[in-house]
Amino acid sequence: MITEGRKKDFKEFYEGCNATQIKNIPDPQDEKTFFASKLDWEKWQDPKHQKIFQIHKTFIHHRRKWLEPSLRERNQWEAVHFGDIMRIFYQGTHYDLMVISALRKENLRPINIYQQLKSTALDWKILLSSAYKNEKNDINLKTGELDFKKPETLVLIGNKKANENQRF
Repeated sequence: MITEGRKKDFKEFYEGCNATQIKNIPDPQDEKTFFASKLDWEKWQDPKHQKIFQIHKTFIHHRRKWLEPSLRERNQWEAVHFGDIMRIFYQGTHYDLMVISALRKENLRPINIYQQLKSTALDWKILLSSAYKNEKNDINLKTGELDFKKPETLVLIGNKKANENQRF
């Protein structure tokens, strides 16, 4: 039952999934899925894996710092997808948070991140980016135009008070 529900969820989420892709979705009840998802703690010492590890550590740090318990309540956030780009929006009292992820390389297209957004934030800033330091995100925070070139994630914070810089 869980396996069939998971396949249905993935099929509805990914437009255009074919039968082979659906068949290859890992079965959450299969022991092989469990073992394949376990971390190999020896690999994190490899410089390539260290970069990813640092991104995760930074993300967890920011999650604890910025995503206070009230923002985690279901009526305080919404998730919307624009094709293969997912936006999760958290509405707070003094600031709003937005997580934008390009999920797959195929079918990426420019979007406006402020489209259908219920936010009163006046000033948006990039809090975290999965792009490497020498790469630039093609984003205009004034207009909201974003053009991902590859799968990546951005975390933005929006200040709701023009003269208030608390927590920034």
